[in-house]
Amino acid sequence: MVCGPDVHDLLDPVADFDGCDVHPNAQGHATLGTELADAVADLHACTEASSPGFDACAPVVDLLADGVPVGSSITVSPGVPVLFDINASDPNGIGFPVFAWLGGDSNVKVIWNFDGAAAVGLPLAVFNPTPTVTFELGPGGTTQTLNLSATVCDGSGKSTAVAFDVIVLTP
Repeated sequence: MVCGPDVHDLLDPVADFDGCDVHPNAQGHATLGTELADAVADLHACTEASSPGFDACAPVVDLLADGVPVGSSITVSPGVPVLFDINASDPNGIGFPVFAWLGGDSNVKVIWNFDGAAAVGLPLAVFNPTPTVTFELGPGGTTQTLNLSATVCDGSGKSTAVAFDVIVLTP
């Protein structure tokens, strides 16, 4: 992980130093100043031109339900399992190796809020990037709307929340 400009690669040993001096000359200082200013700007603004090694951008997230992109809502039948999936990109993320025991150390992790629906399978389904969820109706109900969300976090603490409605409707 790079925490700032790599001075070893950045400065030229001949052009940016005078003789055997270990301190940069005026040109070396100008080079350092420019690179530091760019690095600080990257930390405060997410741009496609961010310097490699710096992560100022939150993950870009696409949500799928049974392989189909989810918009602001989906309609499901009661008792029918729905497989959710997250496609998230975080090109500069550093991942969460400490969470490898949850199924990998990819650059992003997901935390789901099922709004009372029942997740199938894993006891920690809220951390599963591809949970299967079953939606039920209350007694005598013919329709119900649940507010689901997924928060995708990257290794540098940036996150993106995606919220959508699940309309449970008796066919």
